[in-house]
Amino acid sequence: MPGLSQDLDADIGVTRTAALLTTAWQDQSGRGFNATAGTGALGLLYAAEDVRFAGHASVTFNGTNDFMNAHGVSAILTGTATPFYIVQVLRHVTLPAGATAMWSLTRNSSGVPFQYLRTAGAIYGAIRRNDAATLTQFGSASVANTTQSHIVETVYDGNLVTVSIDGTVRINAQVWGGGALTADQFSIGAFLTGATPSFFGTFALTRHLVYNNVPSAADQTWLRAYLKARYQTP
Repeated sequence: MPGLSQDLDADIGVTRTAALLTTAWQDQSGRGFNATAGTGALGLLYAAEDVRFAGHASVTFNGTNDFMNAHGVSAILTGTATPFYIVQVLRHVTLPAGATAMWSLTRNSSGVPFQYLRTAGAIYGAIRRNDAATLTQFGSASVANTTQSHIVETVYDGNLVTVSIDGTVRINAQVWGGGALTADQFSIGAFLTGATPSFFGTFALTRHLVYNNVPSAADQTWLRAYLKARYQTP
């Protein structure tokens, strides 16, 4: 599929210590947008075989101080109307007491302009900072099963954000157009306020894909079917 800008595949390119703690995750897209464990990210545990991903490898974020930085990819996702398509294959390990960011575009000077998250009670949502520097959730959807694996797709076409879970659209909302969707950081597992990670719960991730365009509906259907077959998601 055209536009692939980052491909983190837990079966390939995960650098870890003897304790199986993940320290880096190499991008397989050919763009070189590798992810590295953030400072203080002490519990990024690698599993060579994860039964909930049909035996494929995974990286678990421990919910207290784990996040990975892939700042390079943010350079291709900047601008008011730059479209993108982000796909994650993940499963929840434990529910958090508060908000959980699965990925975020962050800007140190003003906090979080855009993030995809999961809040308490397994509510998926999308948040965008408005022109008054206020975080506003513009969509949410409950998910009944929080232990099985899921395919989560997020599309931003420059105007609308659509979040689909296991092939079903759960959020379809307009993002305000006043503030540019700019970023100098891209994080997985937490959003940052300065250098402090937010609380974000515990989840395992086996695949993370970023496209700097919006693929056709046929391509999205093909990718979803491929991931479903490979990882045995619903």
